[in-house]
Amino acid sequence: MILQTLVNAYKAANPDITLKLNVGPAGEISVRKVRLRLETGKMDDVFIYFSGALFQSLNPTKYLVDLADQPWQSKIDASFIPAVSVGQHKYGAPIGSAMGGGILYNKNIYKKLGLKIPLTWSEFMKNNAIIKAAGIVPVIQTYRDSWTSQFFVLADSFNLQAASSNFTALYTSKQAGFSNAPA
Repeated sequence: MILQTLVNAYKAANPDITLKLNVGPAGEISVRKVRLRLETGKMDDVFIYFSGALFQSLNPTKYLVDLADQPWQSKIDASFIPAVSVGQHKYGAPIGSAMGGGILYNKNIYKKLGLKIPLTWSEFMKNNAIIKAAGIVPVIQTYRDSWTSQFFVLADSFNLQAASSNFTALYTSKQAGFSNAPA
């Protein structure tokens, strides 16, 4: 586990500091637990959480430490900064590797129905309509874990931010939504 490796490395470099790894539940339970612990003042000093809109919902200016003056901030990719910032204040750092998303499709169904791989959302939705009209379920999803319901949002987050750099702030303040923002 990457987190245990990081903890072990930190302990080795800083033997005078006590560090304990707490692994909590996943999904919506984790979101509620983090918010509650922050509100009651019982949160761990360092924790891993989502960036973007969920991060903003934590009220970082009230509960988190501004990390903007840390020297390592200059090494952070600029595209990440808006997802963990409020104004000029930075409250997070990336961990792990980058994530991409995609959609798997059934080549046999596409061939049978004469469909081309969609390159736009509109083309994707047209293909789905054709597949559905053929009596086949066009899109399946497990939804076993709550984050999987956010697949399209998470997978296309970079493109959304590139098209509308202030979308996260507008979404958090309920001035924009996925159904009414052109990006």
